Amino acid sequence: EKDKRLVEMEFGLMDGKSEEGEAKEHLDKRKKDLSHKFPEGESYEDLIERVDDFLKDLFSEDLEKVLVVGHGGINRTLLSRLLKLDLSNPENLTHINVDNPIVYSLDTETKEVNWKNTLTGEEGEGLLR
Repeated sequence: EKDKRLVEMEFGLMDGKSEEGEAKEHLDKRKKDLSHKFPEGESYEDLIERVDDFLKDLFSEDLEKVLVVGHGGINRTLLSRLLKLDLSNPENLTHINVDNPIVYSLDTETKEVNWKNTLTGEEGEGLLR
């Protein structure tokens, strides 16, 4: 099922811009301040609110296994919330590696995290940073 709460962060006026100049400045600010909004866009705090709402609904259902597919910001936010990372340090969210070939598996009861690079076959435990 598609869920609009899992669409990627809205970059506003910076959407589609190369990661240089003003766009890079905003990306760098976002890494240090979860409340930083892109001009006419969103902040990580906005994503956290959407993801929290999604997870509340998800956990209200009796499901054994769930596959969630998202993009970078959404995936970082999902992992940080499910693992209950301390977001008073923004790096706990912004430095999670969610490159395209990386797939994470998370047990929400034990908090055990495993990952696999689907291109190289490399596997490991924990979050990649």
